[in-house]
Amino acid sequence: MSNHQTYVAVYQTIQCLSQEYPIQHLCRLAHVSRSGYYKWLRRSPEKSRKQQEDEQILDWLKEGYHAVKGIYGYPRMTAWLRRQYACKVNHKRVYRLLKQAG
Repeated sequence: MSNHQTYVAVYQTIQCLSQEYPIQHLCRLAHVSRSGYYKWLRRSPEKSRKQQEDEQILDWLKEGYHAVKGIYGYPRMTAWLRRQYACKVNHKRVYRLLKQAG
């Protein structure tokens, strides 16, 4: 389970228990900040622009990965994206997306 998923599970538990117990105590027991909990409550259920861009780039990366039979690493995949789609993307972002995709 990723770090993000862990926090979401904790915040959901706090939300369920908040009817019976003070949020301040629940956050302290869970070792999370109250501000983090409230930020999670106010979050938008829709994906951010960056998340949407990441999904598009990841789709292109999967296409490129299959096109070159998986022999390119992240530097060459970055160059491939720039050539194929004129996509200005940082090599670190490509590395992160490839790493997340496995």
